[in-house]
Amino acid sequence: MTFEEPPLSTVGIEPKDDKWFVMVHEKGKVAQRSFGTEAEAKQFAKQEEKRLGIPRR
Repeated sequence: MTFEEPPLSTVGIEPKDDKWFVMVHEKGKVAQRSFGTEAEAKQFAKQEEKRLGIPRR
């Protein structure tokens, strides 16, 4: 018997070229959005984690 695991949803923040990028991995797809400041990126990442039901670390 085999089981298929559902794809994991993750949210990550990465600085690059004086911008902050939030990467959202959801259902096998990756979405990337850029922000001007780290605080804006963290706020958006927090909202996405809440939307996806990812517990805060």
